[in-house]
Amino acid sequence: MEPGNMRLFAVVRQLATEGVRPVLRHPISSLAIAAILATGIAASTAAFAIVDTFLLRPVAGVTDEASLVTIRFMPPGQAASAFGSATALPDLREAGRRAGLVHLGWACCNNQVAYSSGEGGPTSVEGADFVSSQYMATLGLTPSVGRLIADAEADHGADVVVISERLWRRDFDGHPSAVGRRLWINQRSFTIVGVLRDFRGWGASRIGDKDLWAPLSSFESVRSSGMPSMSVLVGRLAPRADARVVEQALQQAYQDSGIAARYLAFRPFVEPGLWPANTVSHQSTTLAWALALSAALVLVLACANGANLMLIRVGARQRADAIRSALGASVYRVVGPFVAEALVIGATAAIVGVVGARVALSSLGEFRLFAYFPDLSHAAVDIRVVSAAIVISGLAIGWAALLPLFSLLQTDLTLLIGRHANGKFSRLWTHKGLLILQIAMTVPIAGTTLVLYREVDRALGSGPTIDIKNVMAISVRPEDAGWSPERSRSYLQSAQSSLVGHGFGDVAVSFPALASDWTSRMQIQTADDVGEDLRLVRAFAVSPSFFRVVDARPLVGRLPDGNSRDAGPFPVVVSKTLAEQLFGTPERAVGRPIRFGLAQTESAPNAVIVAVIAELGLWPGSSVSVGQVFHTQAPRVRSGQILVRFGGAESQAADSIRAALSDVSTDVPVSSVRPLEAELRDGLSTPLLLARTGVILSAVALALAVAGSVAVVTQLVRARRDEFAVRLALGAGPASVTLSVLRAAWISVAVGGTAGALLYLPVPRLLARYLGGAGDFDALSIVGSLLLITVAVTSAAVGPALRAARVPPAEVLRRS
Repeated sequence: MEPGNMRLFAVVRQLATEGVRPVLRHPISSLAIAAILATGIAASTAAFAIVDTFLLRPVAGVTDEASLVTIRFMPPGQAASAFGSATALPDLREAGRRAGLVHLGWACCNNQVAYSSGEGGPTSVEGADFVSSQYMATLGLTPSVGRLIADAEADHGADVVVISERLWRRDFDGHPSAVGRRLWINQRSFTIVGVLRDFRGWGASRIGDKDLWAPLSSFESVRSSGMPSMSVLVGRLAPRADARVVEQALQQAYQDSGIAARYLAFRPFVEPGLWPANTVSHQSTTLAWALALSAALVLVLACANGANLMLIRVGARQRADAIRSALGASVYRVVGPFVAEALVIGATAAIVGVVGARVALSSLGEFRLFAYFPDLSHAAVDIRVVSAAIVISGLAIGWAALLPLFSLLQTDLTLLIGRHANGKFSRLWTHKGLLILQIAMTVPIAGTTLVLYREVDRALGSGPTIDIKNVMAISVRPEDAGWSPERSRSYLQSAQSSLVGHGFGDVAVSFPALASDWTSRMQIQTADDVGEDLRLVRAFAVSPSFFRVVDARPLVGRLPDGNSRDAGPFPVVVSKTLAEQLFGTPERAVGRPIRFGLAQTESAPNAVIVAVIAELGLWPGSSVSVGQVFHTQAPRVRSGQILVRFGGAESQAADSIRAALSDVSTDVPVSSVRPLEAELRDGLSTPLLLARTGVILSAVALALAVAGSVAVVTQLVRARRDEFAVRLALGAGPASVTLSVLRAAWISVAVGGTAGALLYLPVPRLLARYLGGAGDFDALSIVGSLLLITVAVTSAAVGPALRAARVPPAEVLRRS
C-alpha cells in the first residue's frame, strides 16, 4: 500500500475507533439518539414508499413516459374532468400531428367484464380496456409473446384480444401456445393475439388492474350500449415539441369541429405524463402528499430532538475538549471524534429506520389508503425507496449533528479551563428553540388526529338508524355481462323472485349500492321557490320493499306501497335533513310537490313527497347535512345491490343466495355476498387508516416533545444551578424554584403552541374535502391538542424541576 493511502487508512481507522468508543462508553444515550432518529427515518421512508408506489413510480411496461402527455376534457377554468366526442378523434389527430404529436390514442373505460378462458367454463370478473388505434403505439408497449392489436383491427371490429402476463400465467400456464386460442368476454369469443410485457394499465394510482385489451370498435357489441364518449386521450410528443402549442392546436381543432358547443364547451387540456381522468384521484393525491408531509414533520421533530441530545453530549465533554485544544490539538482533532460519533449513531439509525419502515408497511398490508387504491402490500421498499431513505437519513444525521458541531466550533474552548463559557453561541437558547420547534410541529399533527378520530367516532356512534344486523348485501353487475338496461332490470326482478322462492321473505334492490359514498347534484325546485335551488343530495332508486327490508319507519307520512303510476307525480321519500332544508319542518314537507332532475332515471317528472324518514346513517365519514332522496322510478343503470333479510348462520344464507342467483343465470358474476354491516365497515377503512396513522404520528410526536422537554429542562437546571443555590441560601422556598423551572417550560409551550396553531389553520379545510363539513377552524381540536401537549411537557419537566429544588446550596457555592 502506498504511503499516502496508508496514512488515509490510518486516519479513517482512528476516526472510526474514536466514533465507536464514546458510543460504547455511553450506550443508553447513544441508543436513545439513534432510536429517535430511526423513528423519523422510518416514518418518512414508509410515507415515501407509499407515495412513490401509488403516485410517482413509472407505469410498468410503458416506454419513455417522459414524452407522454394526457389530454383531458374539462370546462375552462375548472378542475372537473368531463368527456369529449369520439367523432372528433380524426380531427384532433391531424391537428396534433401538425403541432408535434407523434401518436394519439385512447382507451375506454375501466371496464369490469365477465371473462372465461374456455367456452362454458367458469366465469370471473376481470378488468378490461377497449383501445383505439395508435393507443398501444403511443404508450410504447411491447409483447412478451405474439403481437399487439393492429390499428385496422382496433378501428374495424376484429374479434382479437391482448392479455396481461398475469392472466397468461394464471390461465394458460405461461405457454406460447396461448396465442391463437380463444377466450370469452361477456359471452363473445375473442382470439388471443399477444401477451403484453409488464403492462396492466393505470387507474387512480400508478398500479393498474387490467388484464384484457380488446378493439374499441367491439365495445358496442360487448357492452350492449352505444359508443362511449372519450374520457382521456394519451399522446406522445415529438422531440422538442411544446405541449402548450399542442394544447392550443387541439382546442382550436375541437372548436372548429362544432362539437364543443354540444358538449357544454368542454375543451381538451394537455398535461405532461400519465394521469387518471377522475377528479377524485387528484383529491386523493393531495391527501397522500399531506400524509407524507405529516411524516416529514415527524422527521423534523426527530432531528430537532437528536440535535438537542447531541448538544448535551457536547456540553458534557467541553472541558476535556478545552484541555486538548490548550495542549495544541487542532480544531479538526477536536471536532473529528464528534463527527465520527455522529456518523456511527446516524448509520445505526438509518439501518434501523429502513428496517422499521419495511416492518410498518408489512403490518399495514391489508389496508387501503383509499377505497379505489390497491392495498398497501404493493408498497415495497425497493431501490428507489432505499435511495430516498439514504437521502433522508443523510439529512437527519446532518441536521442532528450540524447544530452541536456549530456550537463546538463557535465556543472559545480555552476559556473553559477556568470557567464555564458558552462563547458566541448560546447553547441554552438553542435548546429552547429546538423545543419550541418540536411543539409547533406537534400541534397540527395532534389536532388533525383529534379531528379524524372525532369524525370516525361520529360515524360509528351515530350508526345506521335502521336494523341491518341480519341484512345480506349482494352486489351484482349485469352490465359486466354486456346486458342491456331492459335485460338487466328483468334479471334483477327474476333474482328477487328466485330469492323469495328460496325462503327469503324480504328482498329489495337499491341503485347504487347503499354503502357507497355516491352523490349526485340534483336540481330541486319547490312551489315556494322563485328560482331553481341546486342542492347536493344522495339519490337512490329502490324497490318498494326496501323500507321493509331495512326496517325504516316514517317520521311523517306513509311509505310507498309499490302501486305503479302511469302518469302524474311519482312518490319520493326524503330525509329529515332535506325536508327541513326545503320546508322548515318534516310535517310541512309531506304532500308537497317538487321537481328535480334525477341523473339515474329516464326522465325528470314531477314528484310528490309522501314520507319523511330519519337519515339512514349509511355513509360513514360524510356530512349528515347532505340530504337523502329515495324513489321507485326504474333506473337506467345496469348494476346495483340486492338486499336480503336472513335468519340463521351467515355462511348458510350466503350459499342459499348464490344458489338462488345461479337458478336465474350463470352468466352474471356475483361480485360479493356479505353482510351489509361488513360493507359499512369497509366504508370506514380510509378514515380509520388515516386516524390510526395520525395516532401513531401523534404518539411519536408527543414522545419526542417529552424527550425534548426533559433535555431542555435538565440543561436549564444545570445552567442555573448556581442561581438556584443562591436563591435557596437566601431563603427562597423549594416551591418557588420548582415553579420557575416549570414557567420556562410553559413559555416554550405557549410560543410553540401559537406557532403550531398557525400551521394548523389550513388543515380543517383540507380534511373537509374528504370527511364532509364546512371546513372552518376547529377550536375544540386545537385546544385539545394544546392541552395534551401542555400536560405532556409539564409531566416531563416535573422531575428536573423537583431536582432543582433539592440543590444543596453549601456544596454548590463551595464548588463554585
